[in-house]
Amino acid sequence: MGEAYGNCPCAGTFHDPSNGTTGTDQDVLTSPHVHSLILHAVLNEPKSISTTGSLSIHIFSVGRDKAGFDLQTVDQKDTRSRALSSTKGRKITMKIRPYSLSQISMGDFTLVGYSVAGEESVVIAPELDVSFDIGKCPREALSVNNVLLTHGHADHSAGLLYYFAQRDFQGIEGGVAVVPENLLGPLDVLLKAWGRVEGHVPPYELVGLKPGEEYEIRRGLLARSFPTRHVPGSLGFSVIDVRYKLKEQYAGLTGPQIVELKDKGVEITRRLEVPMAAYLGDTERANYSDLPFVRDARALLIECTFFDDEHSYRAKAGRHVHLDDLPEMLEGMNNERIIITHMTRRTNLAMARKLLRKKLSPEIREKITFLMSGRNIQED
Repeated sequence: MGEAYGNCPCAGTFHDPSNGTTGTDQDVLTSPHVHSLILHAVLNEPKSISTTGSLSIHIFSVGRDKAGFDLQTVDQKDTRSRALSSTKGRKITMKIRPYSLSQISMGDFTLVGYSVAGEESVVIAPELDVSFDIGKCPREALSVNNVLLTHGHADHSAGLLYYFAQRDFQGIEGGVAVVPENLLGPLDVLLKAWGRVEGHVPPYELVGLKPGEEYEIRRGLLARSFPTRHVPGSLGFSVIDVRYKLKEQYAGLTGPQIVELKDKGVEITRRLEVPMAAYLGDTERANYSDLPFVRDARALLIECTFFDDEHSYRAKAGRHVHLDDLPEMLEGMNNERIIITHMTRRTNLAMARKLLRKKLSPEIREKITFLMSGRNIQED
């Protein structure tokens, strides 16, 4: 609201015909008289001021305890609206958005998170012992031992400092951040620098990955990285359950026969990969269905930042997904659930759902949920 006190783009004087008050346009927004008119508009009815130069001002109520005003030049080419809160006479309240994590059950594992474009992105899978990105590090993220960081933008990575420091403070051993290889050096410098600020460098471990490399979370569970199209080095991750099954040709053998084959060095099992959750992080349009560990993941977390037609240029500029990109990106996907993340606040969920219904087939739509949907928020 402080922006309302910026410089006026025009020159001249204002004049209030009701009492003959005059002054320069530069004084308009700081004049006690105008402040009283703003208060008057909040409490009563609209008020207008004309100028002897090129500026006219119309002050009006825009809701409880608030007034707005229009600045309009004579040639009608520079019309702007601003909102002010009155600081006189009445108590001003602030709208507080409660911070709540969403929770989506996949049966044998859960996804818990928060993702709003430019604010914070963090998705925790407690049973898989990972957090996809770390956002501002909500307390729930402290319980998992592995952070899979897709890129260095602050809304995805700022909580990494707190993650290591708070785990150290609480006596939680371990903790690993798996990061794009090009971030190893910068993050090491950052963590050490913050340690000097705090007076203590907490224990931390960074593991750098290139696209296609793997990190073992625990026996039989791994994270595989893949390249994304957002910033240099950015990665996505798929968490994969690795199982070994007896080859079909040995299914009828007895225990001693199988042991005999193993003693001879015969490979009697085949490797089976079950992708549990694939997380794209931030990305622009790309054909991720070519990657079987993304295409067949039980849960696909895919960003869709923009929905409105007029925001297409924003998606291209920021290398993000627009609703228009989703049909092509989801073609060929075999996921049980498709979870949309990183949505901008420029579009509300109701409108996003309406627009999405026009773009996607019923078969795809029934798999989709928005991470930040109210139905996924568990109240305390």
